[in-house]
Amino acid sequence: MFTIFVTECGGPAGIGIIKSFNALGKFHLVGLDADQNVPQLCEQHFHSPPATDPSYWPYLNQLIKTEKPHLIVCAGEHDLQILSDHQDEIRETGCKIMISSPETISICQNKWLFYNHCRHYLDVPFTLIGPLISKPNRSSGSRGFKIHMKELFQEYLPGIEYTVDVFCGTNHEPFMIVPRQRLQTKSGISTKAKILNDNDLMKKTRRACQHLKLIGACNLQFKEDTNGNRKLLEVNPRLGGGTVCGLAVGANLASYYLYHTGLSKQKPEDISIVPRTVVRYFEEDFI
Repeated sequence: MFTIFVTECGGPAGIGIIKSFNALGKFHLVGLDADQNVPQLCEQHFHSPPATDPSYWPYLNQLIKTEKPHLIVCAGEHDLQILSDHQDEIRETGCKIMISSPETISICQNKWLFYNHCRHYLDVPFTLIGPLISKPNRSSGSRGFKIHMKELFQEYLPGIEYTVDVFCGTNHEPFMIVPRQRLQTKSGISTKAKILNDNDLMKKTRRACQHLKLIGACNLQFKEDTNGNRKLLEVNPRLGGGTVCGLAVGANLASYYLYHTGLSKQKPEDISIVPRTVVRYFEEDFI
């Protein structure tokens, strides 16, 4: 039986990938989280230091050597850079991991770097960064004058918002693309979404994956401008909080992790995207 680590297991993305593995069969799932009060959905849980703490990597490194997992799945934002920086060390232990390069993650986690890296190749919203000034169109005596030193200013996009979930191989080619319209969100997480068969979003996603050199599970955020053009807002080179919605059309990310790391010879089934709406709800766990 394979042992699989899921980091930041208590977040929406962690819960989603745990459900995805459970839908495939029996695994020894090990959850790690800095919050000890998380849903107990794994066979084993470890209360880890926060990823922002210098002790996080030494703790995780020792745990990998002790527990000998076959696969590590990063389900959070905070340890993404750490796991990418140490991915070669992780593989040296015999453990599998599919994650983008440190350079790619640095670009995606910095909105100004992201804009400058993408603006000549991808359709992204116009962006400026301070120092800038703002002032009313009509004023006198410096009334309403403000200085903005480090703030980021971006083109306003009033239209429909989309998320596209992907899984990219080591050649940055997407093997799975599932676009969805975000119908309702809570704290930035989709609670109601409509799966779409949208060639325009799929084409833009393939181009972005190659340009940013994405690997593994990622999600891309698009939003329409005043003319209805879909612009790439941001890319998260990790599992998304609503990625589990893909199960509605047979897109199980757990199967892609297993197949593309060589832990399974069972090739993921082809996806047939039929538009349908996914509604999410709360479920209690008493611990």
